[in-house]
Amino acid sequence: MTNKAKEAREAAGLSTRESAELVGVATVTWQVWEGQTKRKTEIPFPTLEYFKLVTGTHPTHVLSERGPNAKLTGRGPGVEQ
Repeated sequence: MTNKAKEAREAAGLSTRESAELVGVATVTWQVWEGQTKRKTEIPFPTLEYFKLVTGTHPTHVLSERGPNAKLTGRGPGVEQ
């Protein structure tokens, strides 16, 4: 089984502490996701995707700043229909 949390952290060049801070969890939580403790839990998919986006390591998507005249499309609050 591959360790997605560790692979993502190493690709971003961050420590476990830095990675945990970036996604708003305790360092020990990130260590659990990496299997550094007896308790094994995989990193939640949304957290992993968010981490990849904010570190610029996502394989297909990038974050970009929305311009002042940008219009939201799709569904949800604040979206023009």
